[in-house]
Parts: sequence; C-alpha cells; structure tokens
Amino acid sequence: MASDTESSSGQDMTMHEVYSHFPELPLTFTRHNHLSNVKYFQSVSLLLLLLATLGCRREENNVKGQFYAVSVRSGDKFLYLTDPALNKDIDPAQPLRIEFNLPPDPATLSGSVRLLKDQAETPVSVSMEQDKVAVIIPGSPMEYAATYTISISDELKSTDGRDCTPFSAGFITKTGLLQVDSVISSGVALTANPPAQNVDRNFSARIYFNQPLDPATVNTTNVKLYRTNDFAGIQVGLEQNNRVMTVRADQPLRDFEAYTMYVSPLVQGLGGYRMQQFSRVFYTAVDPTPKFPVISDEALLDLVQEKTFRYFWDFGHPVSGMARERNSSGDVVTSGGTGFGLMAMIVGIERGFITRNEGVQRWKKVVGFLKILPSATTAPGHTG
Repeated sequence: MASDTESSSGQDMTMHEVYSHFPELPLTFTRHNHLSNVKYFQSVSLLLLLLATLGCRREENNVKGQFYAVSVRSGDKFLYLTDPALNKDIDPAQPLRIEFNLPPDPATLSGSVRLLKDQAETPVSVSMEQDKVAVIIPGSPMEYAATYTISISDELKSTDGRDCTPFSAGFITKTGLLQVDSVISSGVALTANPPAQNVDRNFSARIYFNQPLDPATVNTTNVKLYRTNDFAGIQVGLEQNNRVMTVRADQPLRDFEAYTMYVSPLVQGLGGYRMQQFSRVFYTAVDPTPKFPVISDEALLDLVQEKTFRYFWDFGHPVSGMARERNSSGDVVTSGGTGFGLMAMIVGIERGFITRNEGVQRWKKVVGFLKILPSATTAPGHTG
C-alpha cells in the first residue's frame, strides 16, 4: 500500500489535485475506494479533460458573440443599437462609421453591410478608416426626413476568423430646410425691406426656392394672396424643374392697398425638404384711372368756391343763422366765422349760388339775432 501511495504521489496527478484545478468535475469516489480504482479514474479523467481542452481551443474562434459592433455613429452622433426610436435628426450628409471590438476582415465586409431606405436597398461603398472602424458611404446622398436601417450580417468575419454577431439599427434623417431665395413681381423684389411699393395691380410673381418643390403640395390651399378680410383669386404653377413657383392674380388688385403673399409650411420640397411659413407684405400702385369726371380749371375753381360758400350757408345755425365753429360743434357758433360767412353770401349772390332774396333773409336773421342778444355786461356767461 505504501508503494502504491508513493507512485500515485509521484508523476501521476492525484484526484485531489485534479479537483483543486477543476472543481466542477463530479466527485465519484470516496476515501474507502481502492487505490487501483482511483488510479484508473485518474487516467480516464485526465484524458477527458485533455480532449475537452483541445476541443475548446478548436471551437474558440467560431463562438458567436465574441466579435461584435461596439458603436455606430453619424458625425459626432452615436446611434442607439437597442432603441431605434431614439435615432432621430441624423445628418444625411455624414457617412456612417461602425466600430468593432476586433478588426473585421475587409474581404467579408462589403458583402455583409446593407443600408435600407423604407425596405429598399441603397448601394453603399465600404472602407476601413482604422483597424476596427468601417466607413459606410451611400452610393447616392441619403434623403432628408427619411427612415433608414443599417445592418451587419453574420457573413462578416474578424481577421482571426470569428463570426460577427448580426445587428441592425434604424434611424431617421433630419429635415432639410426649404428656403425662399427671392420673390420677383414685374421686376420688383418683394423680399426687400421696407415692403415693396407701387407693385403692378395686374399681379404676377415668381418665387425662387433653394430646392425643387413637390408638385402635389403646390396649390391654392397652401398659397394665398390677401388683404384685410379679402382673399384674391390666384393661379399657381411651377417652372424651371419645380424650383420656381408662379403666382398670378385672376383680376387686378385694388389700388394703393397692402397685400400679403403667404406660403404655408405644407408646401414641401422633394427629398424631405420642409419650410417654415413664408409671408411678404407689399403695396399696390395707384390706379391712374380718374375717380371723378374730368373738368376744366375754370369749372374746378367754380366748384371750390361753391363748396366753400356752402359751408357757411348749409351749416348756419337754424336759430341765429350764424356760422358754426365747425360742422360738428352743435350749437356753438363763431362771431369771426360768421363775418366770413356774411361776405361769402354776397359772393354767392353774385355767382348765382343763391338768390338775392335768400341772401337778404339770411342777413336779417343774423343781424336780428345779434340785435336782441344781451351784451356781456348784462348777461353773465354770454359773449357779445
């Protein structure tokens, strides 16, 4: 027994030593087992352990999960790999960069990367920027306000032959800014400040945009021409590859009025471009058409004289006949104005605006009223 013990404690590893290194092995013997059984079990256990170790080494390079994407970013913005709903406002002009935990095999990289836009594949070119960073550039620029998905399949291998853990990340590109560059109407720039004046009443304008417009959004619902409480009838259209909107009024606009041209945010550009509302105020030109009958200078002088005379005659106080302070002053009359009125009546008789008898009667009324009016010294509160 002693010799057996010595040989077992020599070159052969004891079971206690095996368990000290591999405690997960099942304990299948007791202190009362025969040493021969122990030595037999030692040999079998060590053989199984050696085979298991070699097998693990052979399979080590193909264990999925050991080669994976660490991050995906666009510019300085990282994408959430677990929650695509958070990946918004991604710049479509920036390439995508995928960083891995191990260097990927360039030979398997191109065939394993896919970029989808609304489930339609977008061609990409793939290159390596660093040992572990792949750069994905779309073959054509990504659109604004569009939904994309970047994915990596398990066809991608690392340089040491490991399979990549597949993944995909969805994102939405940011909205492009649709802008009005200029508005021209009959050679007048309506975008200038202060607001344009003397704009042709036969209104037509061209609105120049920085991007082509979506024709489906260009209509009279989204484009308006109006003044206070009055919308003008218009026709709208597109020119120059949909980058110029035309606006034409159905009828001449009112003269010397402030109008507003309004473009709704519902007008959109192709490729996901959106705009804020746009409006410009302008003033129409004066209508040169005469508003009153054309008369000679002599007739105009007669008309001015008659209308001046009519102020004193028509607005004379009904009791005193005296001239009122103004046409809205009620019973307040003016002594100085009455003097002018009496002289105007003489001219009115001479020019035939009233008869002599009418003029005399008005004079009598005024003089008679002043004759019976108490003086300032006898009637406090009155002026004489």
